[in-house]
Amino acid sequence: MRIVLVRRLEDLVPYAQQWDRMSAEVPTRCWGWLANWWRAFGLRDYGDCMARTAGKFQPASLRAELFVPCALDARGKLLGLAPWYIERHRVFGRVIRWLGSGLACSDYLSLLCEPGREEDVATAVAEYLSRTIGGAPPNGREVAPPWDLLELEAVAQDDQPVACLMHKLLQRGCAVNPLSGPNCWRIALPETWEQYLSCFSRKRRNHVRKMMTAYVQSGRAVLHWADSPPTLSRTLDILIDLHQRRRRQLGEPGCFAWPAMTAFVRRAAESLAPAGRLAACWLELDGHPAAAEFLLLGEQTVYSYQSGMAPEAIEHEPGKLMNLLMIRWAIQRGYKAYDLMRGDEPYKQALRAEPVATVNFRVVPPRWAPRLRDMLWRSGRSIKRWLAARLSPPSNPRGQHNQEEAKTHSANPQLADARTVSQSKQPDYAESSATFQ
Repeated sequence: MRIVLVRRLEDLVPYAQQWDRMSAEVPTRCWGWLANWWRAFGLRDYGDCMARTAGKFQPASLRAELFVPCALDARGKLLGLAPWYIERHRVFGRVIRWLGSGLACSDYLSLLCEPGREEDVATAVAEYLSRTIGGAPPNGREVAPPWDLLELEAVAQDDQPVACLMHKLLQRGCAVNPLSGPNCWRIALPETWEQYLSCFSRKRRNHVRKMMTAYVQSGRAVLHWADSPPTLSRTLDILIDLHQRRRRQLGEPGCFAWPAMTAFVRRAAESLAPAGRLAACWLELDGHPAAAEFLLLGEQTVYSYQSGMAPEAIEHEPGKLMNLLMIRWAIQRGYKAYDLMRGDEPYKQALRAEPVATVNFRVVPPRWAPRLRDMLWRSGRSIKRWLAARLSPPSNPRGQHNQEEAKTHSANPQLADARTVSQSKQPDYAESSATFQ
């Protein structure tokens, strides 16, 4: 097996269908999602990447290059790849990151591999990254360009391809630091809507049924699904408008303040919808848009990626109603899980979602300059945590770093000997938990 580093997006287009097959039915890993992310944020194909926030223009584009190691067999067949880019950072140097990271908050990213070849691909990528820079390539093989930090965020704790890659890099002298990542939240869906409601108290069940009667069955609330290119465009217009108005009401810029984010979501939706990987809708309440939802569809899981809510309709709890309607829709179509993705907002627990732990990995190559920068970063981080602990009350509801890291190691035994140090997407349904407790 050999590695070929792809630096141009057009060179990956012939592999688009195989890329999707290797995505394991996770929409945030698929070609239509990640290629459009790179076009929006990396290549700036869709226009200006500046946003005016707090009276200043801030860039959302990258000083970066595509960096996709592709594992090929002796006949040149693609067996796997790492969907990465490399960015020049003023402090950390040349940093490798996931395509789809940053403002887009793409959860559950991973190495993409043909089934059964995960270890082979992880080994080949680790060997490629750890080859000596300079001199003749060993055995005529390609040598990786220099890099100073591999930073992979929001990796599922049970992701075996990434765990294997970390283990192989550790064996080759790299410093592997797994940190507690953001929690994602997932609801295990039962077979029927009534079974789902049974997980609530009688008071809550009655509250849900009254909402459904008062708004849905009465005809006051009507769902409109995007089922064609024009209705998809209309739905996205409503989603973006509602999201931004709600975020501005809360004193925040909103993710669509960045034109690159708006372009990315639109182009990704146009790519995913024909393949059946997207569902988008908006809720009309008394004749006016009250909420909107952008769902990514896996084989057995619905991912609630983005939402919007009308600030003027908050007294009717449109966010809560929309969540319940989406969960009921997923149950009726036989999905096994409804994933609310990253963020610890209270409404997710109120909907009976359970946290899904993720891991952020920092990998430093065995060279003195990257190691020195990493040591300084870890020292500064430790000082900040020490100061926070000194200034905070004795009880820490969001702490428990050591316990979280212990869970990280127990979930990935291959990382047990790694040296550990401790370490969005803005939903608009914050009101959902207010009367749902």
